[in-house]
Amino acid sequence: MLNTFNYLISKYYLNKNILLIFIFQLYYALGVPHFSIKSVSTRSVVIEMADALNVNRFDMRVLIFDLEKLREFRKSELTGARYNAQLFTFDGLTPGNWFAFRIEYRLVFALDKNGENKNKDSSSELKELATKQELIVRTKTENKDGENFGPNDKLDSSEEIADELVKFERIQLFPELHQLNVSVIPSIKQNDLISTLIVAELRCARGTVKPPALQVPNKGTVLSFDLKRIHPGMLNYWNALNHLKCVEFCVFPFIRVGHSTTALINTTLIEEKRKTNLKYIFRARELCELMPEERPKKEKTNLGEEQQRRQMEESKLLERHFRSSNNSQIIKIKLILLFIFCFLFQILYYKI
Repeated sequence: MLNTFNYLISKYYLNKNILLIFIFQLYYALGVPHFSIKSVSTRSVVIEMADALNVNRFDMRVLIFDLEKLREFRKSELTGARYNAQLFTFDGLTPGNWFAFRIEYRLVFALDKNGENKNKDSSSELKELATKQELIVRTKTENKDGENFGPNDKLDSSEEIADELVKFERIQLFPELHQLNVSVIPSIKQNDLISTLIVAELRCARGTVKPPALQVPNKGTVLSFDLKRIHPGMLNYWNALNHLKCVEFCVFPFIRVGHSTTALINTTLIEEKRKTNLKYIFRARELCELMPEERPKKEKTNLGEEQQRRQMEESKLLERHFRSSNNSQIIKIKLILLFIFCFLFQILYYKI
């Protein structure tokens, strides 16, 4: 792969820079080994390492954090050889419990087909990559009979894996206010020791709208996307999202564990908690939703009728104001003429 990139750079360096940047971004997005949750049962989680074709060896440290009891559950160290897909099973977990996995791993890349460096004396070539990834998942609950799921009952469908830290309630578009609102609620109960934070973005053809980061309380919160930042001229349409070509919005949830200083009153208690209590921040899987292409026809007709009614009321109000203003001007003219007539009458009366 590196040889291919070197060939492209040497051949298209002058006039194909944008294409090369796109290729590099696509390579690092899809080609770098990463971890994903393969299956979940009551007491075990299987994690898969994918896109590891060019990995010769790897070392990893795994921290399992219990998000219910707010403590470190287990630490593990693993070392593996080169595989295209590697599976790791973590057993002995608590049923129906939320866990956070922090995986710190170091990858040794194979630079050729034989798994050896072509130039061993060269230190500029990529040999190792040290990074980390975090996963949050909830184990399955036990049956009412108290029996656990067996090995054959593990879930292979990602749709049935509970790894969504927040859930979407409703999506509302307000063309008059030029904003899109998305209501979200947390999956984990919040308290003084644990809180859910979200960062969101609305992806459109003319740009990306990013509202401020929010903390999600137990009752939920509302994300407001200001559409005026993209194209104010398109906001008169009811299907403004289609005209703006806003295809999807994504939410990046984080969970923070630790005492918040805003909830503590005594300063000495704050210092003690800072010394004894460690803070953890785990990043969950991002959630992306496609925007609806069209609004229901019923809502369109209701909106048209509402606009016609408002226009009629405004026209009546303007006509009424215009008539009242015209009548007031006529009354003023009549009063002025009457005053002049009385003044002239008095002058003629005194002359006689």
